[in-house]
Amino acid sequence: MTDLDRAILKACEDAGARPPKIVHYANCTAVKFRNGDGQPVLITLDPGTSPEAAAHKIAQTFKVKAENQPSEQALRKLTE
Repeated sequence: MTDLDRAILKACEDAGARPPKIVHYANCTAVKFRNGDGQPVLITLDPGTSPEAAAHKIAQTFKVKAENQPSEQALRKLTE
């Protein structure tokens, strides 16, 4: 297990996500986990990404941001 793998696992654990699926490809590392809403998320990390940068990207992706939530008006338009 690499330092990057350890950082990914720790970042997901710290965020409250179940252990992610990590797949290493020649041109990226793919990390699949569920975000704070329980939706599946796939992020890719470029080769040479530092463990700290990977942990930061996972933490940012996991967070649910209020500004991304639809307004009541937008929801009404979708359900009418």
